[in-house]
Amino acid sequence: MELGKYFDGRPLTYDESTGTFRVGEAAVSAEQVRGYAAAAQITWANPDMAFWFGRSFPGSAVPSPAQPAAGAAPATPAAAPSATAPQPMPPGQSQYTPQGYPTQRQYQPAAPPPKKSKVGIIIAVIAVVLVLCSCVAIVANSPSSNTQPGTSTGTGSTSPANPGAAAPAAKKGLVVTESSFLAGEYGIRYVTGTVVNNSDKNYGYVQVAINLYDAQGAQVGSTMANINNLAPGGTWKFKAPILEEACTSFKVKDVTGF
Repeated sequence: MELGKYFDGRPLTYDESTGTFRVGEAAVSAEQVRGYAAAAQITWANPDMAFWFGRSFPGSAVPSPAQPAAGAAPATPAAAPSATAPQPMPPGQSQYTPQGYPTQRQYQPAAPPPKKSKVGIIIAVIAVVLVLCSCVAIVANSPSSNTQPGTSTGTGSTSPANPGAAAPAAKKGLVVTESSFLAGEYGIRYVTGTVVNNSDKNYGYVQVAINLYDAQGAQVGSTMANINNLAPGGTWKFKAPILEEACTSFKVKDVTGF
């Protein structure tokens, strides 16, 4: 089960059969995941994942451990940060880089942050959990969440459910007006489309979630795209990468914001 993304693009997953967390291929503990979340190094797949983690693993927080290196054994909380371990992404950079694709820039490792007291970390974790719970409640009660009714293939965009019917009144909130496949460089494919903010509200964060299917209609994965600060009446051209080679169609699951 994919919970979200580490800041360097590696997926954060949880194996329910073994109770193991992984960042890419590196196994990590729940305490380490909690530390990454407190340091804002995790981009959750959606607010529900953050709520599930906070509810299912409510143990005491510990100082943030060394960052997980790809393919390396999990570090113990007391171990010193590795000189080659990935460091937090510099401010202003994208938090989403698909695993296996070249990044645009490489950054020199920053100096490890100063150690914090356990009391300070516990307060920070509690604050993060409370904020995430509030976000879940706001999104659940918001009319801006929209599931798009069509399934797209590799040659076209979303088809209306009833082409002959009169055009309905414009939806309020966040609306996906069109979506389609796009073939990029190096054989990489994307789902692209447009989200319109049909409201007078400024959204600080907007996310599009997309399910991916094979030729038999079985779901083979999912993808997402997000943006900050979508103004009232604004238009966002989103672009979400497709990592599954078996994908032949997709469906926009929902678009959320707060």
